[in-house]
Amino acid sequence: MNNKQKILVIGVDGGTWTVLRPALDGGHMPYLKELIDAGASGILESTLPAITPAAWGSFQTGTNPGANGVFDFSYWDKEKKKNCYVSSNCLTKTVWEIAGDAGKRVGTINVPMTYPPRPINGYTISGILTPSMDSDFTYPGELKGQLADILPDYHVFNLQNVPREYPAAGQLEDFVGQMAAIVRTRARSAEFIINKEPLDLFMVHFQASDVFQHMLWGYLDAGHESFDPVKHKYVLGNFYRELDECIARVRRAFAQTSGGDFLTLIVSDHGFERHRKRFNLGNWLCQEGFMEFDRGALRGRMVKKFTKRLKLGRLFRPFMAKQTLSKIEKRINPNVIGVDLDRSRVLPMGMSGEGFVYLLQDDPSQRNRTTEAIIEKIGAVRDPDNNSPIVKAVYRKEDIYHGDHVDIMPDLIIETAAGYSCTGACRPGRGLFDTVRFGEDNHAGKHHKNGIVVAAGEGVRQQDSVSARLIDIAPTMLYYLGIAVGGGMDGRVVEELFADDFKNKLPPVRQADSPLSTPKENRKTYSKDDEEKIERRLKDLGYM
Repeated sequence: MNNKQKILVIGVDGGTWTVLRPALDGGHMPYLKELIDAGASGILESTLPAITPAAWGSFQTGTNPGANGVFDFSYWDKEKKKNCYVSSNCLTKTVWEIAGDAGKRVGTINVPMTYPPRPINGYTISGILTPSMDSDFTYPGELKGQLADILPDYHVFNLQNVPREYPAAGQLEDFVGQMAAIVRTRARSAEFIINKEPLDLFMVHFQASDVFQHMLWGYLDAGHESFDPVKHKYVLGNFYRELDECIARVRRAFAQTSGGDFLTLIVSDHGFERHRKRFNLGNWLCQEGFMEFDRGALRGRMVKKFTKRLKLGRLFRPFMAKQTLSKIEKRINPNVIGVDLDRSRVLPMGMSGEGFVYLLQDDPSQRNRTTEAIIEKIGAVRDPDNNSPIVKAVYRKEDIYHGDHVDIMPDLIIETAAGYSCTGACRPGRGLFDTVRFGEDNHAGKHHKNGIVVAAGEGVRQQDSVSARLIDIAPTMLYYLGIAVGGGMDGRVVEELFADDFKNKLPPVRQADSPLSTPKENRKTYSKDDEEKIERRLKDLGYM
């Protein structure tokens, strides 16, 4: 074999068999069904936590989150005493760079954790953490102008013009239509890059499926009290059918330039399940005496809440620029976390569902006592409505992570029970639980660790019981391309995906000598302006 194999990767964010199986059985995704029937499929286990930045960061590097120091959209900088947003600069060497260094031509579109674009032997259009369309979000730089000429309506991802009363009469169709349009635009951008030149490794990522499932889970889960068979059929037929057609478009475009058969991998960063309640971790830590509120910060928040209720923004919006208004609001409510760091033993964090706790004490014995107390007490917390435990497990970071950036990770990681999530924010007066109500909460669905994997094409052995981890995909791709697996990768090559006669033609699995690492000084932070833009985007998507 001459090592001319090529790989197409399609990322379906939040892809889950819970939704896709009914779509396949109902005839809404015939192309995907064809790939599954002819190839291999199964479960792809996510990272812990099963959150977009941690998952897609580990996917690209083949490492556990401790190697990148990425567990959520931000982390706590102990020296600066502030939240810092993660970026591509946090990652160890990626599969795109390793393949490019081996002479392969590579392209990625909309993959999370690719901003700012790192130089590769090919093309990058970065994903969700891109601050704005004014940013330098492509590599090479001139690609940005070419993209604008071909697709003037291209955007990274926003919901600014999407109706939020989506279950209401007349709104569902608009929401589904706009989500489908986002998917089509992403497919067109993929065709644009694919048609520039033959590529050896290419990935396009569809973010819309994640947002769609967060918002419309009541219509996707047959066990949900809001489930409506008519609306279920409508969303399958008008969004997932569109997704299926776009998968077909991208794969056919790649086939036209590949010069032969190739491997197609369809992967998700996590799965999905019903979201029942949010547990207010910050409030609980205060209630149990582990943390103290910053009363000054709380007053600032109350002022902002008061001005918001008075709708001062609406009053002044016709008379001043949006950026100016935003700056005024930030002066009214400074960028504070609402915690008195001097009087607290811990600091909670978390935007996306799992609970994260930093220990603020320096003395090891005190830290250990605090850890043991939290583990014991939070394990006893029950949902007052059904007496169910809300926590599945609490992990010390050193028990589940390893690598050069473990020190950046939170000291305790709280894995919630099915249906529950944690929020690290302090919300005085809100109690310990918020019930998630479909139609009122943008996250009616939440992440589950079990995602999907589909493999089709040259060398794939037909099967429907694949069991792999997200971190296994990068070394598997390198193996298929005939490239030594990166030193320090935690994932394994999923050799069982491939038929024996095909594997016999491939070089044996080889491990690169040099370890992959990213110096801490390379973890560059965003500018203040970019931080504000990213914060607005994440709030818009319901992550804050």
